[in-house]
Amino acid sequence: MQRRSVLATAFAGALSTGAHAQDGPYPDRPIRIIVPFPAGGATDVVVRLLGERMARELGQPIVVENRTGAAGVVGATAVARSRPDGYTLLAASLGSNLIAPLLMREQPFDPRADFEFISTIGITPTALLVRADSPIRNVADLVAMLRNEPGKHSYSSAGIGSPMHLSAVLLGIAAGTDAVHVPYRGEAPAVTDLIGGQVLFCFSPASSAVGYVRGGRVRALAVASAQRVDSLPDVPTMAEAGLQGVEAYTWQGLLAPARTPQPIVDRLNRALRTSIEDPAIQARANEIGVPVAASSPAEFRAAFDADFRKWSQVIERAGIEKQ
Repeated sequence: MQRRSVLATAFAGALSTGAHAQDGPYPDRPIRIIVPFPAGGATDVVVRLLGERMARELGQPIVVENRTGAAGVVGATAVARSRPDGYTLLAASLGSNLIAPLLMREQPFDPRADFEFISTIGITPTALLVRADSPIRNVADLVAMLRNEPGKHSYSSAGIGSPMHLSAVLLGIAAGTDAVHVPYRGEAPAVTDLIGGQVLFCFSPASSAVGYVRGGRVRALAVASAQRVDSLPDVPTMAEAGLQGVEAYTWQGLLAPARTPQPIVDRLNRALRTSIEDPAIQARANEIGVPVAASSPAEFRAAFDADFRKWSQVIERAGIEKQ
């Protein structure tokens, strides 16, 4: 009996050692980050930049895969349904993981329950733009025109429910004004038609607006943030311009499928945080106009929950219909 017990113990130990050797410490193979938007966009560029740096921290290659469709929902759904083993991650955004699902009649995933929150990547406020030669010099001018001629003027956006659209909705609520929404298939054509005079104003991520402003094609009236933006230091906040309650940000973050083990989430958070804090990464990100900032998993989830409540109320108040 004693010999049988020793053999059983040895056999169990061999199984345990074999399992450990097979699984290995995380990560033991390449990691895939799905970007739910086309290659070359702001999210894609930043994720590829950070992916190279994170690969050095994790000791494994990071492969970036663009899986587009349905305003980012296709890629987000693929990750939500992936194995929770830390090898398939999502470069999430406000649009793909919060706004788009809120506007869908049938949600393919639960924005809050189907993911583990790893860290923010970057947070960028939107900026209110008019044509460079517009007679509108400030926010007060725009509000006065919209109030005096309700329903006559229009604004462009990257689509229904996009941050550009919802920023303008917030402006209308705060100012008590009415303007016609003209949705486009993306930010570039929306700004192009602003420059061409087809619409009166639009909002754009401040990171993109910098190029338009410096190129002399548009005028930035205000940024929809609590503080001024470093890349647009002379542009006031909405509150400084006399309009309270208009704060709108786009953000990117890293998510994993729900039930990914916490040690893996923490390992990824450390690698991403170290990468983002690298001065070379900071310099490159600022150079391309997409500032980056990390957070803890808990901070990211709390911010997401706050945004979920805020934008749910805005969408309901504005009467934006689900598609």
